[in-house]
Amino acid sequence: MKPHFLPCFIALFAFFGMQPAPAQLKRVVDASSILPSASPTNFLDFIQDEVASVSLDKGKIAFMAKDASQINGIYVAQDTNIAKVVRSDDIEPVSGGPYGQFVDQRIRDGKVAFSTDAAGVINRGVYLWDGSTITNIANTNTPMPGGAVGEKFTSFSSVDVDGGRVVFRGGSDQSGGVYLWNGSSLQ
Repeated sequence: MKPHFLPCFIALFAFFGMQPAPAQLKRVVDASSILPSASPTNFLDFIQDEVASVSLDKGKIAFMAKDASQINGIYVAQDTNIAKVVRSDDIEPVSGGPYGQFVDQRIRDGKVAFSTDAAGVINRGVYLWDGSTITNIANTNTPMPGGAVGEKFTSFSSVDVDGGRVVFRGGSDQSGGVYLWNGSSLQ
């Protein structure tokens, strides 16, 4: 006769409103963590109302957070190491102005795709960080593939990255759609 202790314990836990102990949780980053920057400061807030404020790939965790100066940033954590991807006050590579507000981000194979989009901000766009360099994929000066003559992007969201290719949702005052950057051109 086989003992049936496990189903009995599960039934008892359920009956008394108890749950088995959860898997081991590990703190990745919190308000006591030091930002990777020239002037050490702590994280103040972890942005939770964004489309993708946290993403995970192969042990690397990308997340959005604010520092004590209320500056937004995207960071990558692995084990106890934290790397800065970009901050909203960093200089955007095309316009030479600050990035502004981050909408979302995704990490895959160590690369982070992210978008910026905020009312009144000139530097709206989609970008790819390869671990050291940020490439502009599209911005408000980029013609929309398949759009009307002269139609350019005005908004960006829902980015993802795979093998160096970036997909995102983009729109204008006239239309919108899902667009793919294949590593060299926008489709």
